[in-house]
Amino acid sequence: MKKAHVCATMLCIGLLAPTVLTGCDQTKAPEQQKVVKLMFLNEENYRREYANIVEYKFPELKIEIVPYSELMQPGKQTIKSYIEFMNMHKPDIITILPIPGLFDALIQGGYLLALDPYIAKHRFDLDQYAPLVTKLFRDKGQGNVYGLPPSFSTNALYYNKDLFDKLKIEYPRNGMSFKDVFDLAYRFAQQGNGEPIVGFYMKNTTPRSFLRYVGNMEGLQWTDAAGRSMTIQTSAWEKAFTTVIDAYRSGAMFDASLLETQLQNNEWRKNYEAVIEEARKSSLFANGKAAMTIDSPLLINDIKRLQPDMNWDLVSLPSHGGPIPSEYVNFQTIHAISSGTSLAEESWNAIELLHSDQVEKTNASIYGLLFNRLPVRMKNIVYPQSKNFEAFYTLETEEKGVAEAQTPAGVNKLVEQLFPDLLDNKLSVSDALRIIQEQGNALLLQDREAKDE
Repeated sequence: MKKAHVCATMLCIGLLAPTVLTGCDQTKAPEQQKVVKLMFLNEENYRREYANIVEYKFPELKIEIVPYSELMQPGKQTIKSYIEFMNMHKPDIITILPIPGLFDALIQGGYLLALDPYIAKHRFDLDQYAPLVTKLFRDKGQGNVYGLPPSFSTNALYYNKDLFDKLKIEYPRNGMSFKDVFDLAYRFAQQGNGEPIVGFYMKNTTPRSFLRYVGNMEGLQWTDAAGRSMTIQTSAWEKAFTTVIDAYRSGAMFDASLLETQLQNNEWRKNYEAVIEEARKSSLFANGKAAMTIDSPLLINDIKRLQPDMNWDLVSLPSHGGPIPSEYVNFQTIHAISSGTSLAEESWNAIELLHSDQVEKTNASIYGLLFNRLPVRMKNIVYPQSKNFEAFYTLETEEKGVAEAQTPAGVNKLVEQLFPDLLDNKLSVSDALRIIQEQGNALLLQDREAKDE
């Protein structure tokens, strides 16, 4: 009887043991992984930049990479090719490439989910982002946010403090006009002693392209929004032309046309690394030969390599005091959620992590400005904070195109042909603008008729 009781007791313990052990075991049974399809350049880049942290944070997610490298091929960087790629591969997380008009087309076509509900639910802090970034994205989404960029790029006005100090010229300041910049540059051109110093220049810039750049930064365009009529015969354009021509004529603006021609002549050489090196060597500013230039964050790498002891700084881009066109703020990639996904919450979790403060800090410390990337949170720049990096972050922008592609090549050629006579005072600015307006309208009409045939 006693033996039977012991056996019964042991049987009960044996039956209860799995329950007790299960109750004590804090390890959860692994959940079935959900597969989120992410558009990314390739598997290798994803694993190098993000895979470890995503797998650690969300073990229940399996990220399947949809490589978009084929979209980087010639002829494939179009809205049509991109949408065909999306429809074929059906990614949950979309990487939007810098194809003109693509982001707008995806929003208007209903391909993207608004991220605002997820931003609010998860308390994702957009206030840490550069205001120009959030403003641009809300403007595009008519108040909603449809995508987040991991980084951005724009330009600023660089100046060499050593050269300014040497000639006792006051430093540039934020909010200057182009005329203000050229007035400073002219003072360098007047120094006749010793090695000549270029006051201001922009590499790979022709007089025609610089005229257009200054006009765009002043809020002006050569044609109307539809590209059907020239809009250059105005007092505002006359002022812009006069400012630029006076700068070239006085020597305040260095003519970099020769540098551009040299690069164009070399563009088919097989040794592309040598071509890139030649282009970098042509940077008069990074070599300490120019007092001011306008450039992207990449110039900082050249300065560190060529003139590491240079005392330089930044101020904001010269303009008319109003917002600049949004085209001068560039996003290499934007992450968004497909409106066709069944894994919206999981997709947001991945996007939130990829755009977290910690991931941005890590990438900034590893890559710095190597790939022309500015972190969307200015505090995560790894370079000395003594530099005025706010020059990149405090721009005011507006959603306004520059209509470059709508202008026939003949108009650009016409401006280049007229420029020498403008410099030599053989042609007045008002007459030049009249010629460009009249002949430009004829070329636009001719271009439309050719397309209709």
